[in-house]
Amino acid sequence: MVFQRHATRKYCAVFLFVFTFLQFGGASPAFSADMQWWEGKNRVQVFSELLKEINAYSTYQCKMKIESYDDGLREASQILWYTQPGHMKIKQLGPFKKGATVKIESGGRITARLGGLLGILPVNVGPDSSLIKGITGDSAVLSSYQAIINKSIEREPGVKEFTINPAPDKNEIVVVYKMAEPISEYRFTIDTDRRIIVALERFRGDKLSSKIVWSDVRFGKDVDESEY
Repeated sequence: MVFQRHATRKYCAVFLFVFTFLQFGGASPAFSADMQWWEGKNRVQVFSELLKEINAYSTYQCKMKIESYDDGLREASQILWYTQPGHMKIKQLGPFKKGATVKIESGGRITARLGGLLGILPVNVGPDSSLIKGITGDSAVLSSYQAIINKSIEREPGVKEFTINPAPDKNEIVVVYKMAEPISEYRFTIDTDRRIIVALERFRGDKLSSKIVWSDVRFGKDVDESEY
């Protein structure tokens, strides 16, 4: 009987060791402390993490450099201010519509001003008005981080392929997903430390259609609206 009790204790100890190793050791990467926040996640989970991060801030601003290649190179730059729960202001820095502004209120009202002398009086417009469309044909209402991320999540049923690749910058990754035409591929460069998108490339077939690069991204008390 004494021998059986010792044997039972020995087998239990071995079982606990193996169980612990499988749970927390190298055999189960899902529990590794060295894993990055995006590893093991699907595309919707990755973008949901980005949305959660950006929504944690009450306000932010950023500069966006936009290039369109569909009909020859066209360039635009703008600065965007966003305040929860959906108030947004955009000012065009040029060369496209330089000086023009758009104000989008959380209730849905949109006010646009043209640049130069034509911008004296504001004009109330709808979300599909040509006055607030950029060089890519997208409406200004789709310019915020929240809108871009939500659109990416909504595209889930049409996604054919999804990959996460390392970027030249060690603190960045490139999230790629492919769809049917007309825009067949989206490439998001993500700052993994700040969990924000810093570049977006869209392709038609194998040709680059447009590119957006974000810079000077500020949050909270660092936001400065004096340039509006």
